[in-house]
Amino acid sequence: PPRPAPPPTQERLDSNSGILSPLYDPSLSLLLLFTRGSNSVLAYEYTSATSTLHPIGRFSQGEEGTVSCCLVPKAALDVMEVEVDRTARMTDKGIEGIGWKVPRRDKSKFAAEVFKDVPKWVESCTGEEWLEGKTVTVEMTSLDPSSSSSSSSSEVKGEEEDSKPPPPSPSPTASPSSRPSSQRFNNMASKFRHVYGAAKPKQNWYYNLQTNVSVMDGSLLAVGGGLWAAPWKGGGGKVYVGAVGEEGKVSATPDLLNTGHTKAVTCLAFGGGDGRTLATGSDDCNVSLSELEPRTGKSMGEPLILRGHRNGVRGIDWHPTVNGCFATFGMDQSVKIWDAGEGKEIQSVDEVHKEYINDVSWNYVGSLLATGSRDKLARIIDPRAGSVAGSWKAHDGARGCRVEWCGRPADREGVILTTGNGVAGERQVRLWDPRNVSKPVAAKNLDNGNGVLFSMWDECTGLVWVAGRGDRTVRYFDVNYDDVKPGEWDCTLCHEFGFEGDPTVGIWPLPRSTWKVGEVQVGGFLRLSKGECQEGSFFLPRNNDLKGYFQDDVYSSFRDPSRNSSVTPTSWLAGEDPEIEHVSLDDGSLPKLSERVVTRTVRSKTKAFREEIDKAEEEEKQKNQMFEKMQAMAVTHEKWHPNKSMGGGLGGGTKPQDTAPKKAHVDCQPIYDSSDDDGWSDSD
Repeated sequence: PPRPAPPPTQERLDSNSGILSPLYDPSLSLLLLFTRGSNSVLAYEYTSATSTLHPIGRFSQGEEGTVSCCLVPKAALDVMEVEVDRTARMTDKGIEGIGWKVPRRDKSKFAAEVFKDVPKWVESCTGEEWLEGKTVTVEMTSLDPSSSSSSSSSEVKGEEEDSKPPPPSPSPTASPSSRPSSQRFNNMASKFRHVYGAAKPKQNWYYNLQTNVSVMDGSLLAVGGGLWAAPWKGGGGKVYVGAVGEEGKVSATPDLLNTGHTKAVTCLAFGGGDGRTLATGSDDCNVSLSELEPRTGKSMGEPLILRGHRNGVRGIDWHPTVNGCFATFGMDQSVKIWDAGEGKEIQSVDEVHKEYINDVSWNYVGSLLATGSRDKLARIIDPRAGSVAGSWKAHDGARGCRVEWCGRPADREGVILTTGNGVAGERQVRLWDPRNVSKPVAAKNLDNGNGVLFSMWDECTGLVWVAGRGDRTVRYFDVNYDDVKPGEWDCTLCHEFGFEGDPTVGIWPLPRSTWKVGEVQVGGFLRLSKGECQEGSFFLPRNNDLKGYFQDDVYSSFRDPSRNSSVTPTSWLAGEDPEIEHVSLDDGSLPKLSERVVTRTVRSKTKAFREEIDKAEEEEKQKNQMFEKMQAMAVTHEKWHPNKSMGGGLGGGTKPQDTAPKKAHVDCQPIYDSSDDDGWSDSD
């Protein structure tokens, strides 16, 4: 038989006996070699034209040896960080991700020269059709988040033809007036970019809790009216209610609130204007309302049970401008509006959602509802008409999305922030204009975590706080649309803060009345974990001279639900809208920062230069005086020294002949002890 042809190129690696696992990316000509049982990775660039291998380097990952490895799909790459590839390496202890990035100084633009088009995640043909030799068209797409979904195509046949990647299409250049959505999350210079967090020490935690963490993905914590509440372990719908500020160890047998549920509580929220009405939902399909005492949190009577859902209740959201009105959603795929005062259901939106509902959120005036569902769609619902005003695909992940409607007095329509997952499982945050939901106005991939993201909007500062169930970190974004036209909003990731303790199972913002305005506090939260609850505060650094003023550039007016009591839920449903009253954190004790008078002293450049010269001369004069003083002390005559030999070696005189070496000896003039006390005694 003929001898096989020699390989085009060969490379001697090392003497390791482990099996090599090659991973090749044809779009980058990147060859990665993993060795089974080793933690090292060899990277090469393969040039097909000359059949040569160019070594890039050897990299080590972790301490455990590799068992198996694979390439992660391109859709999971963080292209704005110029991540060109991502590999997953399995070891005996778990799976580790390795990101391969190209250094770039300017990361605000998509690196079109690095990333080529990739095939779309669509089915082109079946396996039987491919075996029969059917010619199909593979749709290609760009990894640029601001480009359209499809960019080019190429033909692929069966065994007779080889697939050839299409030439890369140039990426469109973004003008300043229409920046790509992925860039607008980091392009704005936010005044909150230096906000820092401070968590209370462990001795000031609420600990020894027995929280029921076996329920669904919703937040298991609620704060309102100076109280906080969380579901408790055990039979029925028991809930623990504590006072905010009374930290310490919780009794092993505390007084629990009887909500009247027969199954575990799955969601809860404070409302009712004064914030002392606790609404809870459960797997028994019922909603319970409990009136609580302001300081002790004890029930003021029997709970009111509301029946209407056909399956478990999963979320509660109180109306922002109408007291006693709230919305609930459940696994029966319906949204219901309730009148807490009358204890009845006043509206139900059914047969709209095709899958379970994940979240609901009211708009600024309370006339519309935004919902996120597991069917990957976000919807805008008119609760009065019981119909859908609009819907769009928010995220591609199988879990669907959650929603947060962000509105302020300057723009009551606001924007809608959604959180969800991408195709490859990466967690995402997107910002949508409710007037035009054809594409997001801002988008950002956060990480590859598995927990559900909770988003909390603060209209007073314009910050959105995002925390994940199972995480320990809180991220905060600055949503700014005061000085730009609709559709051109910015959403900047300011920073993130990490808590101590167990992973998060619930988080809720503290009332603004607890903020330390004099220290420029911009947020405060209670974070619930499996066995403890801790408080965290966030502050904006300001000069001490500025802390004597009210920061009206930071704090804006906000709605006060306790003052919006002129409209009942029934009249609101009939079309009557309440007058929204706004309040401010300014109590009048501090002057406003905007009214601060700044006095500037103009100094002559010549005078300032002369002062610097005089200061330098004065410092030099002081140094010289100190040096002369020390020198004088060092050359003091030997008659002032009891040891004239100075320890021997050199003479103690100041004349040149006295510096000759002498024999080491003890004092030349020793001091002898005398028994003569000159009339003194020890008793004197």
